[in-house]
Amino acid sequence: MVSAGELMNKDFLKVEKTDTIANVIGKLIQKDVRTAVVFWNKEYYGIIDRDLLVQSKITKAQEVGDFVMSPPVVRESEDMLKCAELMYGSYPCVLIVKRGNEVIGIVSAKDIIKLITNIPELRKMRADDVMTSNLIVLAYNARLGDAINIMHEKKFERVPIVDKNGHLEGIFTLTDAIYKNLTNPLEKEKGSSKSGRNSVFTRSYNPKRMFVLDAPIGDAASPIMVTANSYDKLGKIVEDMFNFKISDVVIAKDNKPVGIITTRDLLRAFAFLKEPEFWKLHFLGLNRLKPMQAQFVREAVAEHYEKIKRAYFKEMPRYFLTEIKLHDEPDKPNKRIKYSVHIRLAMPSEVFSTENANFDLGTAVSWALKDMERMLGRFKEKRRDRWTTDRGGRRAVFGQFEADAEKADKRGVRAKPQLIKR
Repeated sequence: MVSAGELMNKDFLKVEKTDTIANVIGKLIQKDVRTAVVFWNKEYYGIIDRDLLVQSKITKAQEVGDFVMSPPVVRESEDMLKCAELMYGSYPCVLIVKRGNEVIGIVSAKDIIKLITNIPELRKMRADDVMTSNLIVLAYNARLGDAINIMHEKKFERVPIVDKNGHLEGIFTLTDAIYKNLTNPLEKEKGSSKSGRNSVFTRSYNPKRMFVLDAPIGDAASPIMVTANSYDKLGKIVEDMFNFKISDVVIAKDNKPVGIITTRDLLRAFAFLKEPEFWKLHFLGLNRLKPMQAQFVREAVAEHYEKIKRAYFKEMPRYFLTEIKLHDEPDKPNKRIKYSVHIRLAMPSEVFSTENANFDLGTAVSWALKDMERMLGRFKEKRRDRWTTDRGGRRAVFGQFEADAEKADKRGVRAKPQLIKR
């Protein structure tokens, strides 16, 4: 299964706790990101979210530390299902990835959502299986300030804009409030002018724009790039989201909004997905093999994995990793290729690892798998002899007890066996 270390973005924006809000907003706009990681004296302090700033009453002189949030922190080995679950239950949808005490990356919602197209269970779902149907819409002439207050109260980040007939006109997000009102230059009225090289506005130079929060929400909204039907497949919808660089898709019928699929809707579908068994198997280095060789490795490992699981374990393995390395480049003439096969099996309480090499790929894979079976057999016997009970009747195999029968003690009272370490 894909881990947080594989999903994370290492090139994240860093700011200091003492930076001003105006300075941070400029950096967020320049880098075109929503989240910045905050540090204080070179130590991780939290994150600051762009949309939270829009909803807050702030002054440009305030510092970042006044608006810091603490999202969940994960290790780079955390699997994607756990990441989706943590992200769905937090705001904003960001995870911090640490190695020791060092922040090495962040995982955003889009890093997880892009995997939906590779998962059959999610790719084949219909839009109406995951969409938010109790939709709130606003009229084009609604006041921008009122819209932001409603969005903050209802805790959603986007709202469709409709005309008087209920037809889609656009969609407003908190991002629009930033980019339409902070990055666009002020326009001059016809006939106005500036006087002086470094002068401020004069009597003849008046901004054409009205007070920002009194403007109609429709003027700040973005056009609808793409819509979907309720029966469209989730795989196609996610592809459209990435192609058009949007974070939500309106579900429409006769050009009227009936629902919306947001980032959080997709995370919910991901978080409550039942984990398929084949996700336990991982392969590295197969891209350097020929297609027939790669297929052979997959089939051989899958067969032995099922055998090992039935024979040795009652608890579910976390992952079974097979890595293939080539010691000589195949494009060099007159060079024999030596294959190194490294197998790693991780259980909740133990990790097993073995490695074999041979000039024949099949032999190397077979030897490595047999070594793994022998290692597990020895481990099982060792654990079987290591634990017993004071009155007999129970043994511990891989940390789990199998009760044969509970025997009565000398007084005829049924006694519960106690675990004793030899």
